[in-house]
Amino acid sequence: MSKENIQTYVDLVSSTRGNVIENIHQGIAVAMDSEGRIIKQWGDIKTEIFPRSALKLIQTFGIITTGADKALKLNDER
Repeated sequence: MSKENIQTYVDLVSSTRGNVIENIHQGIAVAMDSEGRIIKQWGDIKTEIFPRSALKLIQTFGIITTGADKALKLNDER
């Protein structure tokens, strides 16, 4: 796909209230197979982004799978 044909951000999710679209959330996403080959992409996946809180779930995975959450006595408050 040539760069000219790729829209940087695309509509990924929308929410409606009745028949009215209330919100449209845009972004960039990519699905890859286990070998790292791109199966499908939405938007320009080469665009640099600042994910901030979008990575919190991924960051948490390492803490939980290593047992660090228990070792540090983490709970919902900390």
